Amino acid sequence: VTRPFKLKRLVRNVVQNATRHAGSARVSIEARANATLILVDDDGPGIPPGMMEAVFEPFRRIESSRNRGTGGSGLGLAISRRLADRLGGTIELRNRSTGGLRVTICLPVACTKL
Repeated sequence: VTRPFKLKRLVRNVVQNATRHAGSARVSIEARANATLILVDDDGPGIPPGMMEAVFEPFRRIESSRNRGTGGSGLGLAISRRLADRLGGTIELRNRSTGGLRVTICLPVACTKL
């Protein structure tokens, strides 16, 4: 059984990040034998390959201006990773071949039974 608040915050952080940086997000869910995948796709610029892991560090932003309206505080993905870990899952980023970014949240089946 999951902690609904943590799951909600995890998904909300990822979706808000996509809408802030790419303008929109598409969310889908895939059920697997031992896990549930929550996929969040956007059509934004993606993330430079060398920055994929760095964006999970607190206060790390790709957009370098100090304007929070254009880049946020740099905590969203750091919090998302911590929440995924606490739920027994993982979160990973991958640039899509068609452009944009895919965020994959993988949670154990036991975690996603509400």
